[in-house]
Amino acid sequence: MSELPEKIWSISPYVRVAWDYKSKVDWVLPERVIFDHELVYIKDGEGIFTINGVEYPARPGDIFLPKPKVPHSMRTAKGNYLHKPHIHFDFFYRDDSPQVYVNRKAFEEIPPEDHAFFREDITSDPDFYLSDKLTLNNHKVIEQLLIRLINEHSHKEMFYRMYEKALLIEILVHLFRGIRTEENRALLINEKALEEARNYIHENVDRQITLEEIAHAASLSPYYFSRLFTQKYGVPPLKYHRIIRIEKARQLIELYNFNVTEIAEQLGFSSVHLFSRVFKQIVGVSPIVYMSKRTRKD
Repeated sequence: MSELPEKIWSISPYVRVAWDYKSKVDWVLPERVIFDHELVYIKDGEGIFTINGVEYPARPGDIFLPKPKVPHSMRTAKGNYLHKPHIHFDFFYRDDSPQVYVNRKAFEEIPPEDHAFFREDITSDPDFYLSDKLTLNNHKVIEQLLIRLINEHSHKEMFYRMYEKALLIEILVHLFRGIRTEENRALLINEKALEEARNYIHENVDRQITLEEIAHAASLSPYYFSRLFTQKYGVPPLKYHRIIRIEKARQLIELYNFNVTEIAEQLGFSSVHLFSRVFKQIVGVSPIVYMSKRTRKD
């Protein structure tokens, strides 16, 4: 990213818990939700991390990021253990940050008065995106910083809060850089597939299409495809489809004597109202107004 969003400059993290934990054999963490963000690094052992119903294998070098209010659980592989340094933290310090505790219960068991402890999940924002599981080439650097942070939190020497905040910011920088490096590599690998998906969109300008069928044309999962497409072309695939449909509508207005109903039908809109609404979103004026302006020019 050439320009970073203003919000990134206001990140001021608070480390709640930092623990170098090694589980027993056949250990289980029952399903729960947490108020804050958690970063779990798998240093050794094997297991299964389930986040929002999706099971992920947990192996050395993997990084997991459970988010606020999202159900998750963890267990070791049979006969195995997990060595998992981890931290709980807030991206932004708040007045109540020191009072927030690490919850170990399901959402339904949390007292209503504690719901105010739930933090904002900024990692769903495209500028801050971090997936539930990360496998990055720079994971060893993150491991070293995490262990230093845990030691600092444990020893609590003078100004430790300031130092652990600095270490966490450095970890976050490596996470953001790491995932974007992986995405750039993925763009090169999937360049042909993305171009095929783009061609598919252009070939289907006269009807409504779904994200799933465009992703199928690229032989990629919908969510992964959408992220790569947006990164390459600057807009999400379905918005891109809307833009070229409306561009086709403008051509029909300028070159032919079609009315609004005929154009809506030719481009596969389910109603004139929907066509007019999308047209105004893209162009800034309704198709009727656009037509009248063209007529005055002629």
